[in-house]
Amino acid sequence: MEEGKVDERPSENRIQEAAALDGVQYFVIACPKDYTMYQDAVKTTGHENDLFVKDLIDLVAEAM
Repeated sequence: MEEGKVDERPSENRIQEAAALDGVQYFVIACPKDYTMYQDAVKTTGHENDLFVKDLIDLVAEAM
């Protein structure tokens, strides 16, 4: 789908907002489609080493 003229994708904006918060290491999602979208946004915004995308179900599995 053509996005037209945009300076920043919404997913990139959300990643930038999360990265700007103190102490945030994980960006938690609850949808498989979101995982890919936000994982790409982490890479394109340069936060590969400081912000990690995690699916909520993975956190539940780790807690068990």
